Amino acid sequence: MIKEGSSGVPFDNHEKEDFLAVISNKIRTTNSKKIIINSLDFFLGRYNQDEVLSTLHAAKVDNVQKKGAMFIIMTKGIYGDVFEKKMERIADCVLELEVIQKGSNFERLLAVTKVRNYAKKIGMARYVIDSDGFVLETIERII
Repeated sequence: MIKEGSSGVPFDNHEKEDFLAVISNKIRTTNSKKIIINSLDFFLGRYNQDEVLSTLHAAKVDNVQKKGAMFIIMTKGIYGDVFEKKMERIADCVLELEVIQKGSNFERLLAVTKVRNYAKKIGMARYVIDSDGFVLETIERII
């Protein structure tokens, strides 16, 4: 080991912030029953998928104990089918938003692909985004 001389600059040990630890601590210490992670893409761009999955699994366990709801937003089709299936196993509910171009118009569809403890057929509904926000065509067609 080489010792620094008296004129040397001390070693600066500034590690980048561990955002997974930050989100994990925030979820564990919050009193809120509603948690929204917007966007999981942020974490997947900085950490490997296994680290993100283990953090989300721990967050889900904590959230279930609080009888809360956790919403996670992720872009589909980027991280592979295996990762998406693992995320679906963690999730209590999976909603997919899809936009289909038909001619010069766009059709927006909301698909409910999973709801925990609900065995009946789950379906799709059209939605629009207007001045009132996110508005479903009819609620009866979903559940």
